[in-house]
Amino acid sequence: MDLVSVIIPFYNEEKQLEKAILSVINQSYKNIELVLINDGSTKNSHQYVINFIAKFNNCKLISITNSGPGIARNIGVSNANGKYIAFLDSDDIYVENAIELLVNKIKKTDSDLVVGMHKMIDFEGEEINSPTHLSNKEITKNKAINLLLENKLIPTSWGKLYKLDLAKKCEFPNLFWKEDDVFMLQYINLCNSISFVNYIVLLNYCRPNSLTRQIISKKMITDISKSYQLQQQYLTTFEQEKIIFKSKINTYLNLLLILLIDWQVIPENKKEIKIIFIEKIKVLNKQAIKFNLSIKKRIVLFLMNSISVFGIKPVFFILKLTKKNQIITLKRIKK
Repeated sequence: MDLVSVIIPFYNEEKQLEKAILSVINQSYKNIELVLINDGSTKNSHQYVINFIAKFNNCKLISITNSGPGIARNIGVSNANGKYIAFLDSDDIYVENAIELLVNKIKKTDSDLVVGMHKMIDFEGEEINSPTHLSNKEITKNKAINLLLENKLIPTSWGKLYKLDLAKKCEFPNLFWKEDDVFMLQYINLCNSISFVNYIVLLNYCRPNSLTRQIISKKMITDISKSYQLQQQYLTTFEQEKIIFKSKINTYLNLLLILLIDWQVIPENKKEIKIIFIEKIKVLNKQAIKFNLSIKKRIVLFLMNSISVFGIKPVFFILKLTKKNQIITLKRIKK
C-alpha cells in the first residue's frame, strides 16, 4: 500500500480538529501519514493537540507563525513523505473509506488527479446542498481547466488526491481567499488526465465563524482580486480568459450580496470598502469590451456599475431578489 499524506492546517480549532483527525485515523486505508500544521494557534491549543495525537503513531505536528492556510499547506507539502497527498480543512471530515476510494481510482486510471464528491453541511448539521454527480470519464487538462474556471469542477484543495511529485512543483499564494484556485490551475496544467470518484468522500462543514464567512473586508476584496491576477498567468487560450472573466462577474456579484448582508456590522471604514469595490467594478467594465458577453451578464455588470451612480441601497433592493439563490455559493468564494 502506497503511503498517503493527509495535510491539515489548523488555527485554534481543537474540537473541530479532533473530528477531522479521527476521520483520518479511522480510514479503511491504513497506510496514512497525517501532517498537522499549527498556523500560529495559542499555546493552550497547541498543547491540546500534542496531548490528543500522542496516542497515534502516524501523526506529524509542525508549528509556524500565523501565515494563512495557503502558506500552511505549502509547508505541509514540503514535509510530506507519501506518494500521494490530500488536503483536509480542520472543520471537515472524511467518510470512512474516502482515501481507499481515491487511491483505488488513481491507481486504476493512472491519472494525475482524482476528484471526489462532497456534501455541504451547515453548523446545525443540516444539508445545504446536494452533491452533484461527477463524470466517470477521464478528462484532459484543458477540459479540466475549463470546468475549473466555470466552477463546475470545484476549485477547492480538499476532496481530491494528488501526486506528491507534481504538487511539489506548485505553490499556494500567500492569500486568505481563493488561494486554492491558483494552486489548482498550476497543478492541473501539469496533469495528463483527471478522473472522478462518484461517491461522497468528504463532509464540508460551513460554520458561521469559519474563515470563508468572515465579515467582508478590504483584505477579502483585495485577496480575491490578487487571486484572479495570479490565475491569469496560467491561462493559455482566449476561451479560458473569457470563462474566468465571467467567473469574476459572478464572484463580485456574490461579494456585493455579502456586502448587503454585512453592511450594518462591518467594523471597518464602510466608505473605503465601497470605494475599493467600485474601482474593481469599473475595471471589469473596461475589460468587458474585449468579450462578447451575453445580455444577462451585461445586465449584471450594469447593475453592479450603477453603485457608483446611485449608491448602494437601490442596488441592494434589486439584488435581494437573487439573494436566496446566491447565498449557497458564499462558502465557495474562497474555494
